Amino acid sequence: MKNLFALLLLSSLCFFAAPVCTASTLSEMTTDDTKEIDLSGNLPSNPGRSLVNPIDAFITGESIDVNFNASLGTITLSIADEWGNVAYQQTVTAFAGQVLSIDISSFNQGLYSIEFTNAQGQYLRGDFTI
Repeated sequence: MKNLFALLLLSSLCFFAAPVCTASTLSEMTTDDTKEIDLSGNLPSNPGRSLVNPIDAFITGESIDVNFNASLGTITLSIADEWGNVAYQQTVTAFAGQVLSIDISSFNQGLYSIEFTNAQGQYLRGDFTI
């Protein structure tokens, strides 16, 4: 009986000591050719899902994949180089679950910024290097 109790105790410790997957570790789980763009700003997500970033962006090979995790209405997406020259701009009506892929194969190497702005001027912004 003691052996059974010890085995159950050891099993439960292994279960609870296992690493927990959090939002901060999701970028570590991407493939080698995928890199998450860290976005920050004051663009709110849906009230019921405040812990979820309203937008995620990833560099995947020669494209940027944008995942809209909340319905945000009209969003202007801009990509500018380090001198402020706009390399890409598009206005979309963003809804939860929408995915947008942007071809960056023609972009020169260098530092870029990506910005998502809503009609109220709230934004998310991040920098990335090609």
